Amino acid sequence: MGPRMLAYFIVCGALVACATTINAIYSIVSRGLMIVSAEGILPSWLGRVNSRFGTPHWALTLPFIISVISLITIPSLMFFGSMLNLGLILAITVVAVSGLVFSDRFPELYAKSSINVSAKILKAVCWLVILFNSLIFIFFIFAVGKASLVFFGIIAGVFLYSLVIKERLRTNQPVSVVQDNQAWRI
Repeated sequence: MGPRMLAYFIVCGALVACATTINAIYSIVSRGLMIVSAEGILPSWLGRVNSRFGTPHWALTLPFIISVISLITIPSLMFFGSMLNLGLILAITVVAVSGLVFSDRFPELYAKSSINVSAKILKAVCWLVILFNSLIFIFFIFAVGKASLVFFGIIAGVFLYSLVIKERLRTNQPVSVVQDNQAWRI
């Protein structure tokens, strides 16, 4: 491969990687916003699904607007990369913590699992994930500085918000998705 073809390959590869990553992130964020709004944690209009297109327009539009405003006001790609990595590490760690208690809290569901892994192996893997993610997280805190402070501010805000609506979360109301002002129970 000559230098021009190599440059073309690298640039096109980077563009395709960006496009697929953005697509996945918007899919995940919009679905998360739909579920959180259906639970009553955020306003219900955020989770409305358009009957014609089957898409959650507001749950897609709000993250887009926040992203554009952030990119215009904070031009540092290092900051955004750090925020993304901190968020991914936190999300994976939360799943690992859930895996630690899953077999004890929900033994019936654990017994029905299609992948048979002993509870000891599951817990060992979860502890390893938590350990390695903690080390990576600590490294990022020292490496990125301001981004970690912003990240911890967001986490603190979410935690304080959850304390305010704790009673609603504790009552475990049924989940519904709003589609053109009609509620569908899940």
